[in-house]
This record gives sequence, structure tokens and C-alpha cells, in this order.
Amino acid sequence: MKTPPAPGDPERMLMPAPVRVVGVVPCHNEEAAIGKVVTDLRATVPGIEVHVYDNCSTDDTAGAARRAGAHVRREEEKGKGNVVRRAFADLDADVYLLIDGDDTYDVAQAPAMIEKLLSGPYDHVLGVRRQVSGTAYRSGHELGNRFFNTLVTFAFQRKVSDMLSGYRVFSRRFVKSFPALSKEFEIETELTVHAVNARVPQAEVAVGFRDRAAGSESKLRTYHDGFRILGIFGQLLFHERPFLVTGIASLALFLLGLVLGVPVVVEYASTGLVPRFPTAFLAAALMILSGVFLLMGVLLHGQAKIRRETSRLFYLQQPAPVWSGGNATGPCPPPGLGMLLVLQFALFGLLVVGQAVPDRPIVANLLVAVEDGTYGPNAMIDRMGGVADTFTECVVVGTGLGASPEESAFDRAVRMPRIGNCAGGAGDLQAIAEGAVIQDSNYYKYWAGYTVITRPVLALMGLEGLRIVAGTLMLLAVFGAFLAVRARTTTAVALGLVLPFLVGTNMLSTPSTSLSQAISIAFIFLSVLLTAVGAGRSIRLGGYGAVLGAALFCYVDLLTTPAVPWAMSAFVLGAVVWFRTDRLRDAFVGVLVGGAVWPAAFGITWVSRWVIGAVFLGFSETFDTVRANVGFRTGGEHEAVSEAAGAGTLSNAIYWWRVLPTAELVLIGCLVTVAVGLVLALRRAGLTRWAVAVVLALPAFAVPFWYEALGNHSQIHALFTYRGIPTALAIGTAACLTAATRPAPTLAPAPGSTTSAAPVETMTAEPY
Repeated sequence: MKTPPAPGDPERMLMPAPVRVVGVVPCHNEEAAIGKVVTDLRATVPGIEVHVYDNCSTDDTAGAARRAGAHVRREEEKGKGNVVRRAFADLDADVYLLIDGDDTYDVAQAPAMIEKLLSGPYDHVLGVRRQVSGTAYRSGHELGNRFFNTLVTFAFQRKVSDMLSGYRVFSRRFVKSFPALSKEFEIETELTVHAVNARVPQAEVAVGFRDRAAGSESKLRTYHDGFRILGIFGQLLFHERPFLVTGIASLALFLLGLVLGVPVVVEYASTGLVPRFPTAFLAAALMILSGVFLLMGVLLHGQAKIRRETSRLFYLQQPAPVWSGGNATGPCPPPGLGMLLVLQFALFGLLVVGQAVPDRPIVANLLVAVEDGTYGPNAMIDRMGGVADTFTECVVVGTGLGASPEESAFDRAVRMPRIGNCAGGAGDLQAIAEGAVIQDSNYYKYWAGYTVITRPVLALMGLEGLRIVAGTLMLLAVFGAFLAVRARTTTAVALGLVLPFLVGTNMLSTPSTSLSQAISIAFIFLSVLLTAVGAGRSIRLGGYGAVLGAALFCYVDLLTTPAVPWAMSAFVLGAVVWFRTDRLRDAFVGVLVGGAVWPAAFGITWVSRWVIGAVFLGFSETFDTVRANVGFRTGGEHEAVSEAAGAGTLSNAIYWWRVLPTAELVLIGCLVTVAVGLVLALRRAGLTRWAVAVVLALPAFAVPFWYEALGNHSQIHALFTYRGIPTALAIGTAACLTAATRPAPTLAPAPGSTTSAAPVETMTAEPY
């Protein structure tokens, strides 16, 4: 046995005071099982007070519980929710254990659950059922439980493995701040939603789950209780997250109104006539309703926030859980996986909306651009020292064109028709204007989500208008990312990240010479913005921002420079976390999370596009298309490609140095800034601060990794992939500025003290 710590030993300060534990056991006609449950509880949890609540039993449940040593109370209002509300109001303890009286749960796990609660300390520990026998779950119950777990995880972004479990342990703080409004078996749903919505510290412990005792009968009614649980979940979701509910309704109405209204608006813009008045009125009504739902959501969200703040203040008035001095650890679940999978459906829905725009006004406006000489040509000079990617611009503005007028918007979105590039695109446009259909032009190897922007703008404003819109989006995204990073770090760090990219690339020429690149750059900095905003709250939310940014970039990009937003987002996540917590470990975890989830989300989003193609166009055709595309990007013979190690990185560095007139200025500026930053970091906090610079500079290695992984692509398309070089310089520069500008944490000495205070590490861990 471990020797108790001596008085004055720091470990003694962590030892918990005696903990009072009560067991709450709701019962209705459980005479056959309740005695064993009470006996097992008293044997496995020494000192526990077992309170059995007899809920209108017609057998000798109360007598069996008393004989086993339990305190027995009677609750006349039938329903498990009524029992829990009564027990939580009547009993006062440090730890509350809730368990059913039918002996289906393994009582032997109770000490582990209580220890888990005290070691966190946590406010809620959920017993996740694991079947001991194959018949423990009734038919359909396990599937229903998984369905509800998925709903709660998606709606509240907190993973729940068994929301309907009746085996739980609570702190006093949780119990005395829980409203307990449910009446029957939906009480478990209310407990789960309250825990995840209030974001109380919680954990899960696997527990055994077996068949009911012989002679006892289940009180559950599969369909009746299932619908009641679904109903209470809907009520709680609307009550706690009204903006999510009304926002989904608003978005659905908006998209429906858009699908109906865009063709009417485009036809009016091109002919001056509105021949379909009923459709126009319906579209207008749907848009108005969408706005009403959105406004209602904003108002209700404000009320819900006030209610949560009030509830939180009441929660904090209760004493904190007793801490056993343990070290609760556990894996951090991957951020945003459920959100990412649901997002794929929304992205495809937007593709359908883009394809609903008629081809006729788009073709007419592009033919005007052909006549004016603003369509193409391939490889025109960008007037900033390099070559413009007009080839891709012609591909982008021609995506979605060439299908038969009878083909539905859905079918077009699945296969994504496309005309030729600048060389053949003009002829294709003329052929389409004369009624031709372009065959075998499927482009579903990419999402081509840019069509959601390009097609409506081309139909209404033509190619020149689209260039203005693309440039505006790019500038707004860059400025927004700069402000987001600056607000969460410093002005110097934000400038160090953005300025080398701005000065060291032809970014400013892209709206007028290669608008497709301008759109991609806009989504690069949108990813940075989303990551910075999330990381300002926690690493987990920063991961969500990176996931969303990666998915949106994949949606609009044609594999131009994924390494740029990948590296920038990982750096920003680590840097913002460092400024917020001042802990190198947290910054390192932030860099790892950003570096891992960004490419994962990018890959999942791209694969989802191929899955859609395989489902509707056939696996064989999709597989051949994907294999050819991947093979060409990563290897294969090409006259301009070298197979030597490091060839991708070297070719891009040489291109940048030879073509960009500002390359020398940017390189010298970055090197001088790095040197100054490291000197300042050394003077202010010693060599340990250099470790911060090293950790935050790690994302820069995503650039050469990408160059070598996609050797063919990075050499053939160096005219735009070279932007990774100034990106790597920017990340290294910003990392050194971060190390230099963050002051070392100090503790002011006590009055009259002659010694300097040492840095103090907080005991509050970063909320992942």
C-alpha cells in the first residue's frame, strides 16, 4: 500500500476530501432484479448510499430493495424522467450514480466510472454499453441508438457514443444545474443534449450490457419511445441551436428559389421579358421566406445565447467537483469529419444550382469576348514578368457548356460538360450557338465548383464582369485573412505571412489575365481566415476551420497550388494557439493538427467527387479517368520533366528566381527579417524561443513535399506552382517574427521581495 504523503508534501494538497456518493435507481416492477443491483452496488462502491425510487410498481419492488439495504422512496408520477427530476432535487452529494434497476448494466464498472469523474475532474461520465450477450439489445434498438448518436454528434459537434445509456455518473455541479424537464425515457436524451450543449467536461467508459433478469419485463416500447425521443431531440435542438434549424430551412428555401429564379432573371437580362410570371412570383416568395427564417434564427439565437449565459453562471455558482489528483488523458477525435461528410452533399447541391443557369446568355457573352479579343489566347504575357494561365481561364469559363438542352441540371452536375481551351474553345462556342452538342467532354475529375460563381456572373455580366468579381473576391479574402491573423497574433506576423506572397508572385495580375487563379487565391486566403478564427477559440475549432477551408479550396481549384493553403493554415493554427496559450506544446499540437486535417479534408472532398461519378456514371469509367489523371500528375514521361530527386522543388525555385523581378527583393527581405527576429527572440527569452520558430516553420516543408509527390505537375505547371516558394519564405519569416514578438510570461514579485519571479505554467490545459 502506498505510504500517505507527509504534512507539507505538495502531493498531500491534491488528495481529495472524503467523497459522498449516492446511487439513484429508478424502478417500475423490478422485484426480480432490484435486490441484486442494490447488493452489487453496496459491495463494489464502499460507502455508497443507494436510493431506490419506486415508480408506481405493482409488485414488491420496494420490499426487495429495503431487504437489500437501500433507501426506498416512492414517486407517484409515472415516468423515468419524473424520477430523475425528483431524485436530483431531493439528494445532496458529491457524486451521483444513475443506473437502471433491471440488472442489465455491469455494476462492477461503477468504481471505474467514479474514479474517472474524480480524476478529470469531469462533470459527466457516460457508460457506453458493450453487449455481453448477443440478445441484450432488443430488435432495432441498437440501430436506433446509433441513429440518435449520429444526430447529436452532427448537431452539437461533440462525439457521443451511447446517448440512450441509463448508466451515468454526475458531479453535484451538473445535477444542481440540470433542469430535468422530461417525463419518461427521453430523459437520457435531455441529459446528453444538456451535457454537450453546455460543453461540460465529460468522458466515456465502456460498460457491460446483458440480458434482463429472468422474470423481469422491459418497459420500453420501441416505436412509441423512439418517436418520443426523436420529438424531444427536435425540441431541444430548436431550443438550444435555433439558428442551425432555421438556417437549414432558410438555405433550402434560398436554393429552391435560386434554382427557380436564376433562369427567369437571366432570360430577363438577355431579352427584357419575363414570360413565366408564376415561376417568378414563386421564386420571389421563396426568397422572402428564406429571409424571414434567417432573421428568425438570428433573433432566437440571441435569446438562446442569453439563456446559455444565465445557465452557465448558475452552473459556476455550484462547487467544483472534487479532484482526485489523477491525470485524465485521452485521444482527441479528428475534427470535423461529420461536418465534412455532410458538406459534400451541400457542395454537390450547389453544383446543380450552377448548372441550372441557361447556356444561351453565357455563350452569347463569351462570343462577344472572342470578337473583342479578350478570350485567351493561351500563354499570354502577364505583364509582371511571367506567363498568365489563360489556358486554365478558358477551361474555367467553358466548364458546364456543351450539353444538350434536354439534359437536366442534375445530370450535367454529375458529369460536368466542358468545351475546349482557348485554342478550340472559340469554335466550340460558335458551334453551340448554332445548336451543336459537344460530346465526350466530361470533366468530373475535378469538382469544378467555380461554376457556382462563373456561370451566373458570365450570364449577367460577361467575361469582363467575371474578372472584376474574381479580383474583388481575391482582395477581400486576402484582406480578411490579414485582419484575422493580425487580430489573433500581431501586425508583424500578419505582414510576414501575407507580404512575401503579395510581392513575390504575380497575384495582382491574375484577375485581368487568369481569373481562375484569382478565384483559387481567394480560397487560399479563405482557408487561412477560417483557420485563424477557429484557432482563436481552441485547437479543435481551428481544426474545423482548416477542414472547411480545405474542402472549399478543393471545390473551386483545379489542383493549382494546394500546398500553399495547406502550409499557411497549419502555420496559422500553430501560431494563433501559441499567442493564446504561450505553450510550445500546444503550438506544436496545433501545427500537427493543421498539417494533418487539411490534406485529409482535401483528399476526402476530392474522392467524394469521384464517388459521385462512380455512382451515376459507372465505376469502370470513373476508375479509368482517375487512374489516368493521377498517373499523369505524379509520374510518366514528358519532355519537360526530370525524374531526378528534388527536380520539382528545384525547377520551381529556378522559375521563381528567373521570372519574377521581385524575387531577389523578397528573398533578401525575408532573410533579413528572419535574422532580426531570431536575434530579438534570443535577447528577449533565450534559445528556448528559437524552438518556437522551428516548430512554427515546420509547415513550410509541405511545399517541397508537394513538389516531389507530384513531380510531373509541379514541373509542367511551374508558371503557377512556383507560388509555393514565396509561401515557404513567408512561413519561415512569420515564424521567426512570432518567436520575437511574443513576450515571455513572468510573475510579478511580491511586495518587498528581492528575488525575481520565475515563469509560471498554468494548470489549465488547452481545450482541444
